[in-house]
Amino acid sequence: PQTSSQSESNEQSSSSSKQPEPKGRFGRVLNFKQYYEKKTGTGRQFPSTKAKKGKGKGTEVEAKSRNQEVVIFIGIMKWSEEYLKLKPMRGKRLALKVCKEDPYKVLCEKALEKWKAYNPDLYSENHTYVLLLDSGKEAIFLPGPTKEFFSLGRYQEEIGKDFKRITMYLCTSDDFLHSERADRESPMENEDSDSAQEFNIQPKRLKEDCFNCEVVDWDLTEFDDTADLINNDEAFAIELQRQLQGESSSQNSFQTSVTHNLLDQTVSITNDTSDSNQLEGTSGISTPHDYSTITDVVQALEKSVNKEKQFFITVRRRTPLPRVLNLWRYEAKKQGVHHELRIKFLEEDGIDSGALTREFFTDVVPAIGDMLFPNGTPVDSTHHVQNGNFRTSGEIVASSLANGGPPPCFMDEKAFQSLIHPEMNALDMDSEDCMTATEKQVIDSVKINVNLHRDSVLEHGYTGPVDEKHIDDIVRSMKVSLVNKRLLYLREFKEGLSLFGLSTILDDYPQVCEPLFVQNRLENVDATYLFSLMQPVFSPVGSSRRQLEETLMDNFQDLLMALDGGEISGYTTPPVWNDSENQGEEVAEAEAESTEETSADLSSAGVMKWLTGQKHRQLNGEKIKIQAKFDHECLIRNPAHSLCFPLVGACGRVITFPVSHMKNYQTFKDVFLLGFCNGQDFAKP
Repeated sequence: PQTSSQSESNEQSSSSSKQPEPKGRFGRVLNFKQYYEKKTGTGRQFPSTKAKKGKGKGTEVEAKSRNQEVVIFIGIMKWSEEYLKLKPMRGKRLALKVCKEDPYKVLCEKALEKWKAYNPDLYSENHTYVLLLDSGKEAIFLPGPTKEFFSLGRYQEEIGKDFKRITMYLCTSDDFLHSERADRESPMENEDSDSAQEFNIQPKRLKEDCFNCEVVDWDLTEFDDTADLINNDEAFAIELQRQLQGESSSQNSFQTSVTHNLLDQTVSITNDTSDSNQLEGTSGISTPHDYSTITDVVQALEKSVNKEKQFFITVRRRTPLPRVLNLWRYEAKKQGVHHELRIKFLEEDGIDSGALTREFFTDVVPAIGDMLFPNGTPVDSTHHVQNGNFRTSGEIVASSLANGGPPPCFMDEKAFQSLIHPEMNALDMDSEDCMTATEKQVIDSVKINVNLHRDSVLEHGYTGPVDEKHIDDIVRSMKVSLVNKRLLYLREFKEGLSLFGLSTILDDYPQVCEPLFVQNRLENVDATYLFSLMQPVFSPVGSSRRQLEETLMDNFQDLLMALDGGEISGYTTPPVWNDSENQGEEVAEAEAESTEETSADLSSAGVMKWLTGQKHRQLNGEKIKIQAKFDHECLIRNPAHSLCFPLVGACGRVITFPVSHMKNYQTFKDVFLLGFCNGQDFAKP
């Protein structure tokens, strides 16, 4: 029992606890117990850091983070026959802005749209494309054992890279299927497929088994195009993801139905395997092409060029053809002629992006016609057979057509017929249809006076009496000799044409290819054609500059017509001026080495070569555009100068006219011809 004094003290302590806590000068004063709880963590130490959410604020923030745009890079992969795998093309990356949570289909569409806009030369409407990771696998699932659908945000979290360091690659479905089939043929992949069949697991891409004709003998004549197959694969992948997440109750039934649908759409099991070679777009299977125009032929040759590497040649401008042929053979042994050609002209500053290659072929291909095919007939020289000149010339001609060069329009029609039909009956040569124009002249001269051409008759292998009584035997013997020699030279030439498959196209489509080889079958470049390619960048309508620019373009058109009419002569020897202290000595030495005077080609075709690097009309269907710009401020930049010339960018197909120095036709003609005749070489402005 408590005493009265203890009860009173308890009442006082209870009453004191109910009193408000005393506050000091700086706020509430804590007693020892409260202070202890605060410092030891039992009490509330810090305010909550959790963000306060109003109505709908949390979902907005999460939506913004999901829809955040990031920048990645895209490139393109192609199948390499040399390395037998997919290889990315160097220097062909583009930045692409996408959302973090975009699915595979959206990423692929955005990548294709960007690639088509900025790299149209590396895009084909005839192919379907897939989007690959840097490992060469299609970006439908995230890498790893778990079947999780690909999203850019999750992929970035897994690899731990910044978005700007992520590169994804476009690839044609044909090349991708080729790569997948090559992977499946390896021993490791075969073991994986066997284990998959033991556990009754459906493969990710069922149709790839259908394309492996070496393992399964199926006829592939009844399948849809690759785009439909990819859509079916996506549907299959979606259902597979649902099965793994336990969201579908009909696991086996749907999987079986999808499998049967794919089989029905892709294969038809027959014993006839010959029709399988008629499919287009299937990698690894020979596919025929329907070439109806020379544009189709040239485009097919351009696609055959291996652009992963370069076939590089350094040569002097105006190098003789025999030296060019020797350089070509030397570089071909080291590098391989099936690569993309790039040319470097010695002592010139030009960097080849296509114009120098076209200019090289523009000079070399006509030289081949002059030296090896005079008058359209192969020159009678076994020397060009034993040293490989005919075969090397065929390689240069094929490479010219595949790299934007001119066609070899230097052959006689009879010579071209012998090129595509080399089988001739030696006993059926009485008619003159098998002879070229040059060969007919030789035969006619022998008929007129056989005794005067006795040595020529004996050189052609005739061993009988040489007199008028045996003129028919002499003529038939000479025809056999002339035709057989021609076939020998053309056979060597055609061996070189096998580069990029041109000889095969010649055999299958001779009528389509005939304008590319026979003389006077294609239209030449004239003033009307060249002027139609010009795209002047005029000043605003109504301005004084616009009037000067329109007058200048009229003078340019008049000059082109005068050049085609042969009314203008140019300069044969370029004037020499010192651009540096010791340049005069170098020019003197160069003039001492070469005393031959050269002149530019004063024609519309020659002007087109100066502007673009080529003298022929475009063969691959590409529309050439030559931009014309006008410089009104050259005197403002340099008041002391009295003359400047047009500035030409052949690779970019741009010409800039100095308007202040070309105000009327006479001054335009003088300045243009001086710059044209003396500015054929590539140099810094």
